[in-house]
Formats: sequence, C-alpha cells, structure tokens
Amino acid sequence: MRVIENWMQSRPYLAGELKNQRNGFEKKREDIEMTRIELTEKEAAILIEILESFLSDLKTERVHTDKRELHAEFIERENFVGDLIKRLENKK
Repeated sequence: MRVIENWMQSRPYLAGELKNQRNGFEKKREDIEMTRIELTEKEAAILIEILESFLSDLKTERVHTDKRELHAEFIERENFVGDLIKRLENKK
C-alpha cells in the first residue's frame, strides 16, 4: 500500500531536487527554460487518465503517512500533478 512512499525512499535524491525546484517555482514561468512535447488529443487524454490515477494514489498515501516530510512532499506533488492535469485539459 505504501508504493509511493517506498518509491520516494528508494530515490532520496528526489527530495533534494524537489527542495531545489521550490526556489524555481518563485520565478516566472516565462523566464524558465522548458521542455516541450507535442501530444495528440488521444495521447493527452491517456496522459490525463494516468495522472488522475497517480493523483488519487498520492492522496491516499499522504493520508496514510506518518512522516511530516513525506506528507509535505506528497502535497507538493499533488499540486504539481493537479496543475499538469489542468494544463493538459486546457489544451484540448
């Protein structure tokens, strides 16, 4: 049941990267070099489904974690994934 927590614990470098990225979120999106990909409508719809499923799993894991640091990381990831979903839906 703790798949995401185990996944994050097996990649401790991600916690450091996320902390470093927090500073980047303060910058304007226009000022940040971005990677772009092109998706067909079908590909975007499939990606949205995958992200929504992952978002649901993240919320479940956040509710069941006792570690404050992981709780905060889950919230940050939830916000990020939710933002991606909104951006993909707006491009349809």
